[in-house]
Order: sequence, then C-alpha cells, then structure tokens
Amino acid sequence: MLNHHIQKGIIYRLALESPLRFTDLKPDEIDNKLFSYHLKLVIKSGLVTKNSDSLYALTSEGKTLGVHVYSDVSDAFKRARSIILLAVRREDSWLMYRRNNEPLRGFVGFMHCEPEAGIKLESRATNYLKETCSLRASFDVVGSGITSTFNKEKIESYVNFSVLLANSSEGEISADDPYASYFWVKDSELSKVILLPNMTSILELLSTGETFFIDESYKL
Repeated sequence: MLNHHIQKGIIYRLALESPLRFTDLKPDEIDNKLFSYHLKLVIKSGLVTKNSDSLYALTSEGKTLGVHVYSDVSDAFKRARSIILLAVRREDSWLMYRRNNEPLRGFVGFMHCEPEAGIKLESRATNYLKETCSLRASFDVVGSGITSTFNKEKIESYVNFSVLLANSSEGEISADDPYASYFWVKDSELSKVILLPNMTSILELLSTGETFFIDESYKL
C-alpha cells in the first residue's frame, strides 16, 4: 500500500499528532516539492484527508495503519491482531491507559501487550506490567474474545484477545511510553472517561466472576 519512507513517515506523524498544517507535518530536511508529491499520493490512497482549514489528518483507513505503518500491514484490515488485556485491580480502582496514537487516540481501556511464543500468558502479563509501569501483580486468565470497531463503515480496530485479571497489585505507576498514559480509575469515575468501545462489555463480564468469551462489533 505504501512503498516510500516519506509516505510512511506522514502516516506515523499523523498517528501521534493531528490535525497538522503542512509546515508542521513536513520534516525540515525534505524538499517542499518532494514532500508535496508524496503527501498527494497518500491523500489519493485514501489514508490522509485535508480539511477546509488546510489541516491534514488520517482517515479511518489511515488510523488503522497508525504507528504500525512500518510493519507488514498489507492485509491489516483483514487479520485480527492478537493481544493480552491486563485487567489490574487495586481496591476500588482499575489500571487504565489512554491511547496517545491512532487508531482510537484519546480512548481509555486496559493496557495490553502481545503474546510471545514459549511464554505463558500469565508470565508475559506479569513481566510486561513490571517493565511498563513498575507495578507487581499475579494474573489469571478469566476470558477471551474477538471484537471489531467501525467508524462510518470503515474498520478502526480488529483484535483477538485474552483477558488476564490481577485482583491486587503493588508499587507505584512509573511509565515512559510515548504512545500511552497510565493511571488508576475508580469504579465510580468510569463514566467520566472515554472508554474503548469493547470496555463496557468486558467490565460487565468481569463483574460476574465467571470465565467468558465475547464476539462483538461496535460502531463509534
């Protein structure tokens, strides 16, 4: 879909911050005409849009690529991404993260990581939590599912996930992640944050205390 590093750089930059003006989007070391040429190509490809104020932003398809634009994403719209959702509890609060990149920038949900071959999900979750947030916890697998999220018929997210629960945790949050912000959210304040579309269903199922599986689609 994208065969040039300038085009990939445009997608990556807008995934982290948008909308942007041409002068803010273009790297200083790249010639104006050359950059304009590649910018027109990603617009023509339906990945970037320019509004009436001359601001550039990602389309739904562009958001799906997001910061993963440098990966092999030729069929990213068709394959579900496998992840582990870390549901970490502390008294009456959940550990949450806010996405700082596309797709779904600004939404809040459980932090996640990808499974690794040869490592049990529980160990992977424990290690990732400590490495990312400096928190300590033990996990149990409590559920799984596959969900897709659409924005005006365009897919924004398609994930296959396992949910691992830690009913308690130790330590203080210390994280240095340009793609996310981590914080505790009390049960009584969940309605005050913009939850990822699948979070309401997952939180409801977690409250039952039973193992679950969900297969649902959502619209923004």
